[in-house]
Amino acid sequence: MKIELNTYEAADILLKDEYAKWSREAALALVEYYEALEEDCGESIELDAVAIRCEWTEYACIEEAVEDYDEDFAFFPKPNEAALEYFNDRTTVIVFEGGILIQQF
Repeated sequence: MKIELNTYEAADILLKDEYAKWSREAALALVEYYEALEEDCGESIELDAVAIRCEWTEYACIEEAVEDYDEDFAFFPKPNEAALEYFNDRTTVIVFEGGILIQQF
């Protein structure tokens, strides 16, 4: 049996995960990412809130991610751009209004 969810229903499921602590904007960004992935692949993706929680981390800004990964970009002329490039080269990054999501690597 299969139930199809719209963007907001799927985001609500992510928000109900008490261990994830997603912001509404992050939950919507994640669902939109997976919807685009479904469209690109031509296949349905099963919503697994626990797997998503384990796979992604939400940060308020790139500086938080840099601190979490213990990296130093201070010597770059544009440290935030260098940090974003660093993460983009290694994993999937979703920038949304109000924050950034980084897939664990």
